[in-house]
Amino acid sequence: MPSNSSPFSFVRYESSGTGPFAINFDYLSTSHLSVSVNGATLASSGFTVDANANTVTLASPAAANSVIIIQRTTPKGKSGFQTDVADFSDGSVLKAEDLDQAALGLLFVAQEADDSGTANALNKDLQDNVFDAQSVNIKNVATPTTGDHAVNKQYVDGLSLYNSPTPLSVYSFNGDGTAGPYTLSPAPQSTDPKAFIVDVGGVAQRPTTDYTISGATITFGAAIASNVSITVRNIGVARDTLAQPIVADGSAAALTIKEKSGQTSQNLVEFKNASDQVIAQVDKTGNAGFNTAALAGDLAVTGSSQFNGNVTASGTATVNGTLTASNILNVVGALQFNGQTGIKIHGITQFDLVDASGNPTSDTTHPAASNTVDEDAQYVISGIRATLTPQSSNSKFLILGSMAGACATGGAGTTSQSRAGMRASLILNNTPSNGRGNLHNGTRTGAQYLFLQYVQGSGFVHGAIPIQTIYEPASTSQFTLDVAFRSVRDTTILTSESRAILNNRFVVAIEFS
Repeated sequence: MPSNSSPFSFVRYESSGTGPFAINFDYLSTSHLSVSVNGATLASSGFTVDANANTVTLASPAAANSVIIIQRTTPKGKSGFQTDVADFSDGSVLKAEDLDQAALGLLFVAQEADDSGTANALNKDLQDNVFDAQSVNIKNVATPTTGDHAVNKQYVDGLSLYNSPTPLSVYSFNGDGTAGPYTLSPAPQSTDPKAFIVDVGGVAQRPTTDYTISGATITFGAAIASNVSITVRNIGVARDTLAQPIVADGSAAALTIKEKSGQTSQNLVEFKNASDQVIAQVDKTGNAGFNTAALAGDLAVTGSSQFNGNVTASGTATVNGTLTASNILNVVGALQFNGQTGIKIHGITQFDLVDASGNPTSDTTHPAASNTVDEDAQYVISGIRATLTPQSSNSKFLILGSMAGACATGGAGTTSQSRAGMRASLILNNTPSNGRGNLHNGTRTGAQYLFLQYVQGSGFVHGAIPIQTIYEPASTSQFTLDVAFRSVRDTTILTSESRAILNNRFVVAIEFS
């Protein structure tokens, strides 16, 4: 259905497809009809008119919610009107249909003018039903008083400058034989004495010398005789926010805040929340204080920086002076040393236990007494593991720490000395299902570290196995490292059992690039 009912010369649809679309107005010739889709006028080949059914069908379907306008334009020039509408000849037979044709042509021209408002009027754009001034200024627009009124430039300028524009306030009254105070009603928009123009008996008054302003009252320096006229004009209009952005004027800084002469402990700049609490400040010496500093970009500090709260830097933090963090320094990106060519530390991760029990992991079968060959396949997962994701494509991991171990010999219980030992190493990407106490199914990486002691009689000997290596991943994909161990056995080392003491361990991975 059409979206309007009043026009005489057009019909507007918000529809889709090809139609057909009904023509609900009269016309003299199909050549007077035009069709537009979303503001684009179609060529004559873009639609067909069924004069019998009084419909228009599009050659190509319109998209959903398209604005389709079928419009009549009767020729308005002399030549076109005489050709297409009416042209009487001398001596011809004057017929009623010819008179009707001429009258209808004039009627249709009038209707189209009424619909379009082209005769010195503000046109309505038929595409969106919005009035179009066609790039011509509109003057004498009144100051708006309700939310649906048009606004003028004066109002907009005032809104831009002052946030809430107000008219000039003028107060006229006579003296009463006193210096006041005299009430100004309604209250002025500004209480700054310099925002007032005051005259007494036609003589201009000096602000703060001849008069003072307090709230909505004015008090003069001397009594004003009765019947002497007083005129007060308030031109001050204030706003509570700054216009954005603040643009520099010529070569001057965009915003300069200058220390007041004699200023002592007051801050030069303060930032407050809605509860009037100071959340950041800059004192008169230039020292800045922030409750929380969160930097998405780079932080470059040439002097000393002291933070009593949390500092979060998601970009690069470069400090040429001293950085003192009394609470927490949280670096989301990289902590870089020695400039751009130095080492960047991305994080430190502690190896943790696979389970929370921390019970020792024992190995009593590898290698068996009959097997005296040390092999990588004999390593048992201890239960100390770290899962790591490189922060950089060129990251490396420095693994440092130690694992406490204990081992016993097959000759325990005898009086002769025997040796027992165990090795430790790192296993890459052992599956979680192949947990502590099982032979690994990953890949051993780095060096093998040895703990070896003599055993006198029965029992276990204890020692610490150092772990230190650098692992360089091949990509930024997540990987796991397990600390694994195995018993050492040969013709002279008769280890019958080894144990990883999990609660007494410290292993960390330091990522750097």
